[in-house]
Amino acid sequence: MPDNYYADKQYLLSLLSPQRYDKAKRIKHQKSFYYCTLAELLLKKALGVLPDSKIEYYHNQNGKPYLVNHDMFFNLSHTDGYILCATDSHTPLGVDVQAHKQHIDFEKIAKRWFHNNDWQKISDQKSIGLFYDMWTAKESIVKCDGCGIQNNFSDFYLEKSQNGFKATINSTLYNTVSLNIASHVSASLAINNSCLKENTDICLINVDPKSLL
Repeated sequence: MPDNYYADKQYLLSLLSPQRYDKAKRIKHQKSFYYCTLAELLLKKALGVLPDSKIEYYHNQNGKPYLVNHDMFFNLSHTDGYILCATDSHTPLGVDVQAHKQHIDFEKIAKRWFHNNDWQKISDQKSIGLFYDMWTAKESIVKCDGCGIQNNFSDFYLEKSQNGFKATINSTLYNTVSLNIASHVSASLAINNSCLKENTDICLINVDPKSLL
């Protein structure tokens, strides 16, 4: 991270929306601060507006963000070395990206938090890659659904699909697309299948935060 962190911090804070500003200002960890602020700058890039342009958004009762004065749905996620932004002009979506942590008991985590069907697949294959692929798929689905943590990962199971996974929540089908970013990174985009149309415009950007500094 840059040596002139304080100066960068003040400058980056000046570019943020009021909602993001309040969140970022409370962050003490330097790397987390950069990810939080640069995620909104990446969103502005996807929207085609200047970094110092002011954007506004609100959150629904479950915390899902929506833009004000922009006919665009969006979702953000970040992990070590990557920030991911997805936008769509027609339908809500969810996105998640996770760098693989090699020294974790992923089978134990899956058994604790995942649906039994999902845990069985991970246990059978003993694959940390599959674990993270399923984790990001589930996370992107609940972010797309808009209910966030109110939907536990154990409440629904994943089925393999052509480009990722699919799952049904409250009679609604969600499809995910697995995004190929790096061998040590899993990422997923989820969209409500009932809203998927040929002219759906989806913009996906993954970037090393250092390139934005």
